[in-house]
Amino acid sequence: MASNKLFDFVEEVVPTQKLTEGVDFEIISYATYDPVEFELISADKYFGIDTLAMLASRSPRSTKALGKMIAKEAARKSGRIPVHVVPTPLPDSPATSFYILKNTADISLALSLGFGTARLLNPKYGRGIMLYYFLPYEEDPEEFIEDLLEEMVRLKCYLQMAEKGAFHEPGLEEALEATGLILTPTLVSRIYAALDRSKAELHIFPNR
Repeated sequence: MASNKLFDFVEEVVPTQKLTEGVDFEIISYATYDPVEFELISADKYFGIDTLAMLASRSPRSTKALGKMIAKEAARKSGRIPVHVVPTPLPDSPATSFYILKNTADISLALSLGFGTARLLNPKYGRGIMLYYFLPYEEDPEEFIEDLLEEMVRLKCYLQMAEKGAFHEPGLEEALEATGLILTPTLVSRIYAALDRSKAELHIFPNR
């Protein structure tokens, strides 16, 4: 049966400042600029590569080495030289948290919704994949609360699409309208399509 409980899909929420980059985790989401769509897009999607598959077969010794490995694979797949990719930023904010996922991550989908992806390195915290919100928070208290609400709506949008029917938030459509998220028309269409599929499955298989 579909669930809208966050912790059915997230193992743990950890403040990013509790972990040390390069020791406890490394950022694995890299982006490039799409000159046609005028937007930042994941290197995976733009160049047709699979970062998670690459990491499963070979593990670079540093974040700098990972960036070079991704750029090299992107150049090989696309035939373009040079290839410019950058890791998604990690805000230096006590409000930023890692969402340790129970399942694997969709790096491209996460980036399109404002989330970077990282993998755990320290066995103390496991070997999972994490998401983190890389968009900045406002300093004004009221706007800060709105930013946190927007982050949660974006995370639910991610789960609605990534978990393919296992996650369903009945109030997501209303939340999208209430927060007024700025998303690409293509992404909005994908979110509503995922909601429609979940509604149809719940109607046909009410006990799923």
